[in-house]
Amino acid sequence: MHRTHVRMLLATAGSTGDLDAQADALLALLDVDYVEHRLTEPGQTLEALGDAWESLARKLCGR
Repeated sequence: MHRTHVRMLLATAGSTGDLDAQADALLALLDVDYVEHRLTEPGQTLEALGDAWESLARKLCGR
């Protein structure tokens, strides 16, 4: 369900290309194991990860 919703949001925002792959990429970055792993890196914060996710989402939508 999350994948379908993210795909719909990407389409609504005007993203082009393989929306399924884009939705999968965005959702993979929210995986608990991935986030926990990244937070073990020195200086990494949840806020920084969120900012990076938002930046990627904006780029996929041409913004």
